[in-house]
Amino acid sequence: MHVNLGGGIEIFGTLDSTNSYMKRQDLDSLPEGTVVIADGQTRGRGRFGRSFVSPRGDGIYMSVLLKPRVTEEDLRLLTIFCAVAVSRAVHGVCGFEPSVKWVNDITHGGKKFCGILVETVGSIKSGATNVCAGIGINTGDVPGEIADIATSLYEITGLAIDRNRLIAEVLNRLWEIVFKLSDADARRSVVSEYRQRFKSTGREVMISEGGSAPFAAAVTGISDRGELRVIDKNGNTFEISSGEVVWT
Repeated sequence: MHVNLGGGIEIFGTLDSTNSYMKRQDLDSLPEGTVVIADGQTRGRGRFGRSFVSPRGDGIYMSVLLKPRVTEEDLRLLTIFCAVAVSRAVHGVCGFEPSVKWVNDITHGGKKFCGILVETVGSIKSGATNVCAGIGINTGDVPGEIADIATSLYEITGLAIDRNRLIAEVLNRLWEIVFKLSDADARRSVVSEYRQRFKSTGREVMISEGGSAPFAAAVTGISDRGELRVIDKNGNTFEISSGEVVWT
């Protein structure tokens, strides 16, 4: 499938992070579909400002500018949509089915090989919201300091990955579904696929949400809105849409 992204593609040797670079631009004047790609990042970021290790030549580090015309509730599903798009692309190029860990990690064998960071930035004009969708995929060697929790497409498949081919496939898959974010049937289908890839039902977690004290819970699944469903030790059920989840 070929798509017209509507924006240009900027390629760099090294950036602090592709999301940070994109956020420094005049996003209102850039067309939707603008893509920033770096061969390495010095300050790759994940949720809550965590570091995303981004060695040059060993990964795909990219950000895509999206301007979805949706409600705030729908916007929260964008990370889910991105995770499904990347999972489809990896399956198409690498031949295996990835799993997901709520909300923004893509994994295999219990180890993370991809992180997604969706940030809403800039102003809202004509009902459009500027969103930087950052995607980082480990493709080569994994640094020793994170080898116990991270893997890469090379480690999984034993093959050198054509990064250009995978980038193109990620963009194609993203464009297949991102414009369906406001369609109720499409949302149900994408969340259902995300739920099928989610392998953490029954796991214990610690949850910090909205400044409240952390509490322990067990994961029971994914809601139709892409929230994490949990139950605490007293039998109370919750649907977590934000906040920090520590997997124990």
